[in-house]
Amino acid sequence: MSVQANSQKLILVTAADTAYFNLLQEWVKSLTAFPEIADLERCVLDIGLDAGQCEWLTAHGTRTLKPSWDIELTPGAQIPKYYQAMTARPFLPKYFPGYEIIMWLDADIWVQTASYLLNYITGAEKYGLALSAEIDRSYAILFGEYNEFRLMHHSFYYSCFGRQIADQLIQYPIINSGAFAARRDHAVWARWQFTCRTTMQRAILKHSEQAALNLALYEGGLIRQTHLLPSLANWLCPMSTPLWDPTRKKLVEPNLPHEVLGLVHLAGLVRQVQLRTTRGGQVTTALTYSGIQALAATAQVE
Repeated sequence: MSVQANSQKLILVTAADTAYFNLLQEWVKSLTAFPEIADLERCVLDIGLDAGQCEWLTAHGTRTLKPSWDIELTPGAQIPKYYQAMTARPFLPKYFPGYEIIMWLDADIWVQTASYLLNYITGAEKYGLALSAEIDRSYAILFGEYNEFRLMHHSFYYSCFGRQIADQLIQYPIINSGAFAARRDHAVWARWQFTCRTTMQRAILKHSEQAALNLALYEGGLIRQTHLLPSLANWLCPMSTPLWDPTRKKLVEPNLPHEVLGLVHLAGLVRQVQLRTTRGGQVTTALTYSGIQALAATAQVE
């Protein structure tokens, strides 16, 4: 599938403020590096960008839009401006009325393999909603390690919904809200809006909207109307550090057959890291788009 051949109008959306602008630039550069997705219409929800940053985005074919507060939060609460990205996400069809398919991609995600981004669009076209779960054979959390992640998500669920629902939801794979595509007529939007409103009246957390999405999908059976993509389509770096393949000059999954990652989700892992290589060596790099491009340019071969 190519974007140009797609008959349904679609848009790719993210959100950023000045603190996220460097990552946002990586987001844009990775998208425009591939001819098959470079012309995909893009929009950034402006939750605190400055004029110069907006000008940079315009010069790189990306428009901006200032969201409103779509959910009435507790009066007097100290809500950070970036939280508008959370309240706006379930309401994206309102902001983009002329689009049949809306794809969200967090600003700390960059595209390494364009076909995986296109899979989201195809999944939304055919099945209505495409996203991925936080499960992979390389994620140590599946085998009892990194229990702090599991406890963290349980605490989010507990704060948002109480113990009974938290104990139920934590048994299911966590659906990541950082990358997804949906048709505007899919039932998930209305259900997510409802669960997000009720959730944020109880707990205003960084993960409240993701917790609300999981409740919307699992509680009403909407998960059966969802097309799940593999973890390669939204690789969570803190869950499992990728390997570096010096031959293909790409980040790959840690286990055989070492498939190339599609979308690289930094999820806070922006520092320099040591990567094992598929040849048994090590390299030091940032996992950002620019960091990996610089590593590839050195053409290191052990």
